[in-house]
Amino acid sequence: MNLNDAFFLMLLTATVPLLATHYLRAPVFSNDFRGWVILGGLLWMAYAVFSDVLSGELLDVWKADGWAHAYWGEVMADHMRADKWGLVWDHMAVGNSVYQCYVGFIMYITGTTDVFVTAANGWFGFWGGLVLIRHFHQVFPYARKDSPWLLLIIFCPSVIYWTTMNVKEALMYWSICQVFANSSPHRGSSFLVGIPMVLLGIAIGSVLRPHIMIPWVAAVTAIGLFQRGQRVYALLALLLLPLVMHSFQTRWAVDASVQAPLSFAEQQARVLGEAGGASNIEYGETGPIFFVSGFVALFFRPFPWQLGSLRMVLAFLDTWVTTALLLGSVIWIIKPEGRYSLKISEVQMAILASILFCIFFSYLPNEGLIVRQRVQAVPALLALVVLPRWQRKDFQRKLRVQMQRFAGGRLVYLK
Repeated sequence: MNLNDAFFLMLLTATVPLLATHYLRAPVFSNDFRGWVILGGLLWMAYAVFSDVLSGELLDVWKADGWAHAYWGEVMADHMRADKWGLVWDHMAVGNSVYQCYVGFIMYITGTTDVFVTAANGWFGFWGGLVLIRHFHQVFPYARKDSPWLLLIIFCPSVIYWTTMNVKEALMYWSICQVFANSSPHRGSSFLVGIPMVLLGIAIGSVLRPHIMIPWVAAVTAIGLFQRGQRVYALLALLLLPLVMHSFQTRWAVDASVQAPLSFAEQQARVLGEAGGASNIEYGETGPIFFVSGFVALFFRPFPWQLGSLRMVLAFLDTWVTTALLLGSVIWIIKPEGRYSLKISEVQMAILASILFCIFFSYLPNEGLIVRQRVQAVPALLALVVLPRWQRKDFQRKLRVQMQRFAGGRLVYLK
């Protein structure tokens, strides 16, 4: 960490209250709630400075990928300082390489190290959470806006951990949140703001991890067309998904980390399976089962009998608490009065995106990769946890109003 890191980190931290105030405007959100969010954002920035040490010392997870990106970022920054831009362009390719060029550019223009890059990534993760919580309240304006539980939409533990690293997770999470929120009929942003943010999110996500962004875009596009009654085009968008993935892979110089999901995952399964890693998944002689293995990975891994370390315990709690909350949403949705939840475009997008993640996760070879990649499904999982519950509250609110009218103005409380 150098003086430039400290200076730019202070500037970045100063924007946290501005971001929170912009997305959590009064009177929609209370001053107290906004204050807690600002405090959480400031602590997030402070955590970024020590995240590498805390991760290694407490969880025994040393961020080797982050160190590799920092090394190549420094190399790219040196090329830029020496005006060797040709070497930078030669290095640039979809995936890790373009991220390393991004890291190098940040270091080049600011004179900072990977400490500031890590903090900037955490800042993008915080921004993504603000986008989500504002958007969810645009879907259900009458939902309670000062519940402490709502802080988990912004400060989801796995999001804080994985986005506060010098890796691609933060920019991917931010991109997905922008596409998910600003493509919806409930979009609160103006056309001139919302659409550019969607395009920017698609652009960033596509050059970092096209195998994740393209399915997200397909889910958002298909549901948008379906909601407009253009069901043939919606089905066509989904059917063309494999072709688009293949065309993207063959057209661009895609590195090994961003090949089409199934071919990449199958290849990785062979390579890592031979490496004998401790967290490798043993699928047996039959291998992973299409969709089923991915469903288990997304909603149930790691399993209770795998809790041999603190990091596995935290990963277990993150996954299983989310799954338990999702089960509550499912129980409500199967009721007649809860089926309206399935008509909400955001819920439909989240379900479709989750299905696509189950397909992709079917072939991920080890627990660590699943836990890390799962962050990119968090916007969908949060939507499925939050929105059906708010639909239930909205239904109960409307029912109370009807009962009051039926009772001739007398207040009637319904349990």
